[in-house]
Amino acid sequence: MHGAPVKRWVTGVGAGDGQRYQYYADTVMNGGRFWSDCGTYSVQTFEVSDVHL
Repeated sequence: MHGAPVKRWVTGVGAGDGQRYQYYADTVMNGGRFWSDCGTYSVQTFEVSDVHL
Protein backbone atom coordinates (compact mmCIF):
# COMPACT_ATOMS: atom_id res chain seq x y z
CA MET A 1 0.00 0.00 0.00
CA HIS A 2 2.97 2.31 -0.35
CA GLY A 3 1.77 5.69 -1.61
CA ALA A 4 -1.95 4.95 -1.18
CA PRO A 5 -3.90 8.08 -0.22
CA VAL A 6 -5.41 8.51 3.25
CA LYS A 7 -8.32 10.95 3.35
CA ARG A 8 -8.11 13.37 6.28
CA TRP A 9 -10.51 15.89 7.82
CA VAL A 10 -9.60 18.43 10.50
CA THR A 11 -11.89 20.33 12.84
CA GLY A 12 -10.55 23.11 15.04
CA VAL A 13 -12.14 23.17 18.49
CA GLY A 14 -10.95 26.38 20.07
CA ALA A 15 -8.91 29.51 19.75
CA GLY A 16 -11.47 30.86 17.25
CA ASP A 17 -9.77 29.33 14.21
CA GLY A 18 -13.12 28.63 12.49
CA GLN A 19 -11.82 25.49 10.78
CA ARG A 20 -14.69 23.02 10.46
CA TYR A 21 -14.46 19.70 8.65
CA GLN A 22 -11.63 20.87 6.39
CA TYR A 23 -10.59 18.14 3.92
CA TYR A 24 -6.91 17.47 3.15
CA ALA A 25 -5.41 15.10 0.58
CA ASP A 26 -1.81 15.35 1.77
CA THR A 27 -1.48 12.07 3.72
CA VAL A 28 -0.27 8.81 2.15
CA MET A 29 0.57 5.30 3.31
CA ASN A 30 4.23 4.41 3.73
CA GLY A 31 4.84 0.69 4.22
CA GLY A 32 1.50 0.11 5.98
CA ARG A 33 1.79 3.25 8.13
CA PHE A 34 0.90 6.91 7.87
CA TRP A 35 1.38 9.96 10.04
CA SER A 36 0.09 13.48 10.32
CA ASP A 37 0.83 16.41 12.59
CA CYS A 38 -2.06 17.36 14.81
CA GLY A 39 -2.46 21.00 15.74
CA THR A 40 -3.44 22.23 19.17
CA TYR A 41 -7.20 22.22 19.81
CA SER A 42 -8.03 20.14 16.76
CA VAL A 43 -9.59 16.78 15.98
CA GLN A 44 -8.53 14.72 12.97
CA THR A 45 -10.46 11.97 11.21
CA PHE A 46 -8.70 9.57 8.83
CA GLU A 47 -10.30 7.34 6.19
CA VAL A 48 -8.10 4.39 5.26
CA SER A 49 -9.31 2.23 2.36
CA ASP A 50 -8.78 -1.52 1.86
CA VAL A 51 -8.02 -2.39 5.49
CA HIS A 52 -8.25 -6.09 6.29
CA LEU A 53 -8.28 -7.15 9.95
